[in-house]
Amino acid sequence: MVDRLVSCGIFLRASLYQKRGIEIREQLSQPGYDLEFSFAEKAVMKERLADILLRSETEEETVEAKTILQRLLEEEVKQPDEFKNVERRSRLYHNLGCLYINLGNLKQAKTFLSRALEGRKNQKPMPVQSVQETADLYIKALKLDGAFDEAGGVEVWLNNVIIPLASRPASPPDSDLIGGLRRPSSMGELSQAFAWCRENGFDIDMPGGFRFDTCDFMTRTSPLHKAIQDENVDVLKQMVGHVVSLETGGDLGVPTPLLLAASTKNRDIVGLLLRRGARVNVRDSAGLSPLHRCQSKSGGVNVAKLLLDDTPTLLDAVDNSGKTALFMACEMGNEKMVHFLLEQGANPNICQKTRRGPTLSPYLGGTNEVE
Repeated sequence: MVDRLVSCGIFLRASLYQKRGIEIREQLSQPGYDLEFSFAEKAVMKERLADILLRSETEEETVEAKTILQRLLEEEVKQPDEFKNVERRSRLYHNLGCLYINLGNLKQAKTFLSRALEGRKNQKPMPVQSVQETADLYIKALKLDGAFDEAGGVEVWLNNVIIPLASRPASPPDSDLIGGLRRPSSMGELSQAFAWCRENGFDIDMPGGFRFDTCDFMTRTSPLHKAIQDENVDVLKQMVGHVVSLETGGDLGVPTPLLLAASTKNRDIVGLLLRRGARVNVRDSAGLSPLHRCQSKSGGVNVAKLLLDDTPTLLDAVDNSGKTALFMACEMGNEKMVHFLLEQGANPNICQKTRRGPTLSPYLGGTNEVE
């Protein structure tokens, strides 16, 4: 009866029949009848009710549908681990996110849709069509909220990672191919790198293939970035020979591997990336170059030398605030770095153009050598 009423567009009456069905099932679960009414069955019936109410497109029914979905989600989260259902929880997040877009509550919409997307993309097997639907809605919410850069990053991920899966035949269950690379044996060429990825929560069996340089837009990192952050040189040596790009992350507003490596001031890592052809003339969202990012209160000279040997034009480059690396070294009181940059020919006048911040006098023998 409910389906027939829905097919005829009689949504309010259909919702009344659906509510009555739920009431009857709840009564039958009471003592004396003892017909179990599991949360899974109740969730199916109430999700159906919420869908019917939303189709009526009236304010009162929309509010009622939202309340039903919110309570279901609360119950889902409280379920014991053995009864939790990732698919159902992700669907509830998705439906609430869609509802909040229609209500104009973009903050809530973004929160629920990001959770839905995270849940769906981690399901095994991945429901590609559902992931695409949630990603499209998430992009819409981001754009409506003016977060165009983040929306663009999600679009890049969707187009490059998810959409190709929609037309790709599923891999055999025991396939030993990972991102175009044959999975090594436990003593093989990449075994240490793959084991490290597993230990750090990366799914090397993900649908469509695994890559060390794929940057996840939700976690805003890749195995390559994580290994650099941890300064794990041995794992990095295995990874860099098997990546498509050393410039990963830029599309998502994430620092490229070399930018991140410069921040660690680890000469071995920076040198490894440079030898593999990583671009030096890159900037992060604040306009910081690798030379800017290796500035701190101490150290960094060895990394700065590597960078300037490769790309001397970094020496007087300025960030979005008009600061050079020399200016930052002065700000941080890194005397060794200041002297090194001056020896390389850094222009001290650029530091003075902002008419604020540190002076170079202490590093110039007490005399002001700037114009």
